[in-house]
Amino acid sequence: MRRNAEKLRTFPQIVKAFNVPVAGKAGVGTPGYNVENIPMKRFSKFKPQKGFGANPLSSGSFWLMSDNMKERALNFGLVPDIVKMAHNIGLNNYDFELASNFAEPQQLQKTKYKVKALKKAKPKQKEILTAKILEENGHSVVMLPEVGLQNISNPDALIDFDIVADFKVPDGNSFRAVRGAIQDADEQSVTHMVFYPREHNYTKQNAVKEIAHRLKATKKLKEVWLIWNEWDGLKITVVKKIKA
Repeated sequence: MRRNAEKLRTFPQIVKAFNVPVAGKAGVGTPGYNVENIPMKRFSKFKPQKGFGANPLSSGSFWLMSDNMKERALNFGLVPDIVKMAHNIGLNNYDFELASNFAEPQQLQKTKYKVKALKKAKPKQKEILTAKILEENGHSVVMLPEVGLQNISNPDALIDFDIVADFKVPDGNSFRAVRGAIQDADEQSVTHMVFYPREHNYTKQNAVKEIAHRLKATKKLKEVWLIWNEWDGLKITVVKKIKA
């Protein structure tokens, strides 16, 4: 019995365990409930059960968990492994207790727009505005919770149920805000940043050039989504880090 329980600690079995039914007091190793070793190459064909949501190996599925999924994780003793996996992919503020379905949507003042949010998410109005612009450009946004742990970064949002991103919306119009935003996001160990300079005394071309230059020195940050007011509305320009 102990050997089978230890097998669940391997990376593939954590995913497999979510799709193993929990019936009565049947334990791991009970006929019909064994968890086999799965070759990693099979994960590209992984299909979750109905109601599971997105692929559990994506960033989003660590946060978006139903009560049933959390119950299974607890029953199989997988919580420490799930937390470790989340931290390994950069979700440093991940808290299993806060993983949930959606809480009350957060509304943008003086508008009808509401953004999806998880429990303890406390987005600022300028962050909700950024979410609105992203969704108007075809993306989905879920605001992430404030965990409140010391020295732990709190990325702002989950984009397209897969990308964990930090929102940077400077209050001033200084060109130095570009450099500062990239530095702060990289220190938060996020791979994606959404940068929305509502006011600026520089051109889009200069902003893109500066972002590309600063990305050369980042450790974690690899992509910046620049929101800019074009002639036909607010649009997104993606600037990616060029591999050396």
